[in-house]
Amino acid sequence: MRAQMKDLKALEARKARKGLCPDDAARRDVALTDVTLLLIAGGLSSRMGRDKRFLQLGGTGLLERTLQKARAERFPAIILCVEEEGPELRALAEQYGASLCRDDVPRQGPMAGLAAGLSRMATPWALALSSDMPFFDFAAVRPLREACRLGTQAVLPVAGGRRQPLAAFYHQSFAEACLAALRRGEHRLCHLIEQTPHLDVAVAHEEAAFFNVNTPADLRLARGRIANETRRVPIVSIVAPASGTGKTTFIERLLPRLLAHGLRVGVVKSDAHGFQLDQEGKDSWRFTRAGATGVAVVSPAGWVLMQKTPARASLEQVAAKMEGIDLLLSESRTHGTCPALSLWRGRAEPMTGDDVAAVFAKGFAPGSLPGVRQFDLDDSEEAARLCLFLMGGNRVKQETGGKLNHFDAQGQAIMVDVGEKPVTQRTAVASGRIFVNEDVYRAITEGTAKKGDVLGVARLAGIMAAKRTSDMIPLCHPLFLSKCSVDFDLQPEERAVKATACVKTSGQTGVEMEALHAVSVALLTIYDMCKALDRRMEIREIHLERKEGGKSGTFIAAADS
Repeated sequence: MRAQMKDLKALEARKARKGLCPDDAARRDVALTDVTLLLIAGGLSSRMGRDKRFLQLGGTGLLERTLQKARAERFPAIILCVEEEGPELRALAEQYGASLCRDDVPRQGPMAGLAAGLSRMATPWALALSSDMPFFDFAAVRPLREACRLGTQAVLPVAGGRRQPLAAFYHQSFAEACLAALRRGEHRLCHLIEQTPHLDVAVAHEEAAFFNVNTPADLRLARGRIANETRRVPIVSIVAPASGTGKTTFIERLLPRLLAHGLRVGVVKSDAHGFQLDQEGKDSWRFTRAGATGVAVVSPAGWVLMQKTPARASLEQVAAKMEGIDLLLSESRTHGTCPALSLWRGRAEPMTGDDVAAVFAKGFAPGSLPGVRQFDLDDSEEAARLCLFLMGGNRVKQETGGKLNHFDAQGQAIMVDVGEKPVTQRTAVASGRIFVNEDVYRAITEGTAKKGDVLGVARLAGIMAAKRTSDMIPLCHPLFLSKCSVDFDLQPEERAVKATACVKTSGQTGVEMEALHAVSVALLTIYDMCKALDRRMEIREIHLERKEGGKSGTFIAAADS
């Protein structure tokens, strides 16, 4: 223990010499290119009752989701530590350049997998990671790599006061301790760590990065969060099987707690019978009565829009019309969307469908609803905590100390020097929409535009634009793109075409501008090819949806505030 404290003091002294306080280490960008990644992926889960590794989240298996992120980190080797091999595992390992390693001591849990992986790796240190952490961010543990040079056997992150032994660094010599413990019949990894030289390092990172899918209830939460990752504005539905359950009161109590976290929250109420907000005799009432499809009233304090629609608008469509909100709460009985918080007060049967992330109830004994987390109906603090989790993604903010990095100390425009940055896999997804009239929409969908295949030409224009971004944006770096796709989504209810561009590269700077440029040019091409039919077309909502890779890790627009 004294040696451990001495090593810890040495680490703090080293940080001080570099001008960093201990907490500043969490903001360092440390490469992981000299450690082996050990993915602890045993197999059958007793609490899930099935193999967790291939549970689907957003169309991707749990293990593959982790492998996708790992590939961007450029580990010298990735080892899948498993109890038994199989064709699916072998296919995944081949696809992602990983090797399979079977446990030497079967049915002994993570310690056996860790021992086998450490015994077979070629590097002195390994990052051991459980394969059931769908939201893990490697940025959370990169700073810990610095502490691995101090002669300890384990360096572990501590998040929210909890040690994370399956997202930690281990020296290859720790394999011996694991095997000795297994021979003694001891398989508790945390107990063994206490008996060996180790360092616990607090990390200032979102706790969701270390969230494990251990139970069916955990899987519900994970799927709810995944549903929000691709939305421009995250949504949480408040649902109940009958009226009089208290949905309005529940939201009324929840809002102040969310506002205390700095969130701007919008609320949508679903009404099955129609509504009338206007007053008879008012100008807006007279406009609607005369046949106006939409009427808006604008004042210095805000505005209201009453819009007739041929069918019920989706929550995503309504959210897009709300400005400056971080989260949308919807109150509904039957028209909620995933993820939902289900309320129950003794009327009808509680709603526990796949979209339900948790139940808030009165009159149910704790744990009486299997496979779903259950809380008291009045527990608004827990409801706020769940909403923050379900918003999805990492709410990453670029902190530049108030400075723009495209200007030097004299205020002159410069191209940023990225020469010292590590090469990582970079991905960016951007989207935007063009709103057209009926004639243009018909010409696009039926292929009758005089200039030809509108979407086909626009797709090629977007791809070409991505490749030529540095020619148009003066301070962008020329990049070699490994992938660029432009796809279109026809939205007849709004007579709109949505363009989405996905761009990938392996390099030292991101491809956000390439994705945005691709979307912009694709939409401009649609305008150019159809302007003879309508010059009032509007291009709106061009924005970055998602980016991955680089120092700041993952950014998702739906969760950014």
